Amino acid sequence: MVALAYLHGLGSGPRSYKGTHLRRRLAPIPLLLPDLNRPSLEALSPTAGLAHLETVMPERVSLVGSSYGGWLAALFAACHPDRVERLVLLCPGFHLASRWPELVGPVGMEQWKRTGSLPLETGGNLPWSFLEESQGLLSAPLVTQRTWIVHGRQDAVVPFESSAAYARGQEHVTLVPVDDDHGLASSLDTIEDLVRGHLII
Repeated sequence: MVALAYLHGLGSGPRSYKGTHLRRRLAPIPLLLPDLNRPSLEALSPTAGLAHLETVMPERVSLVGSSYGGWLAALFAACHPDRVERLVLLCPGFHLASRWPELVGPVGMEQWKRTGSLPLETGGNLPWSFLEESQGLLSAPLVTQRTWIVHGRQDAVVPFESSAAYARGQEHVTLVPVDDDHGLASSLDTIEDLVRGHLII
C-alpha cells in the first residue's frame, strides 16, 4: 500500500483538527502527520519544511495538504514525481507571497518588515524571512500527479479562484468546490471520501 501523509497549515501543527480527525476516521490505515514548523514557528522556513519532508516521507506516498501544507505538498510533489503518487489539496496556499499585502494591509506589512515578526491569529509569530524565502519558491508549482483540490467558495484567506485557475486546463487536476470557508469544517466527509476513494491504493 502507498503511504499516506497529512501536511498541516500555517500556524498549525501535527495535532491540527483536520489531520487528527482524518487519522481517527481512517484508522487502522496509518496517516503520517509530519511537523512542518521547521526549524520552529518563530523561525519558520519553507525550505526547511521541504528538507524535513525529504527525510521523513516514505519512498512512495500520497499527500493531503491544507493551505500552507497544500503549497508544500505541491512543491514536494513537483520535485519528486517518483515519490509522490497522488494528492488531495485543501484550499492550497498558492501565490502565498504575493497575497500577504492584501491579508495584512500596508500598515501590517510595514510593521512586519520593521519588527521582523508578524503575529498570527492562531498564535505565534511569523518571521519576515518567511516572506522573503517564499518569494524565491514556485508560487503555484505544477504537478504531474493525479490531484483533487477541495476549496470553499466562501474562503476569505485563499481565494477560490486561485484553485479554479490552477485546475483550469489541467486534465489530471479536479476541482471540488464546496459551500464552506477556509477551515473546511463542514466538508470533512467530502475530504474523507476523496482520500478513501482515490489515495488509499
